Amino acid sequence: MRAAFDAADAKPLDVAALTNIEPDRWWSLRFDLHPSLHLLTLSTNAQAIYKALVDKADPPVPTELGAPQGWQIWRQELTTRFRSAVAGEDRALQLVREDATFEGLCEALCEWYPEEEVPARAASMLKGWVSEGLIVAVR
Repeated sequence: MRAAFDAADAKPLDVAALTNIEPDRWWSLRFDLHPSLHLLTLSTNAQAIYKALVDKADPPVPTELGAPQGWQIWRQELTTRFRSAVAGEDRALQLVREDATFEGLCEALCEWYPEEEVPARAASMLKGWVSEGLIVAVR
């Protein structure tokens, strides 16, 4: 949380910037992530414990999760935020960080979703990332 708060600042991309992109360019697009974004995979309920402590409530007993859970931690203006990832989202963000194209991101999402659903899922993730201030540039 501290690393996200102390990270370099960058102006998030506006959703309108995506609406002006020609359809035939989408497959080759690359995106730059906000410098404050951290990707974390937890195999315990550490997030629930943290949230309880922040809320000044009794924390739950530490336990292992049935499956690892991806989390995103970032800063929006002066507020540090975190949320769990939906299926494939943590891998998709890692690919974006590695400079994958939108096409590469879609190919990876085929592991979690039927092929015919992938473009809409990828676009929905991207719109969410832009809305949350996670994307700072499109190339």
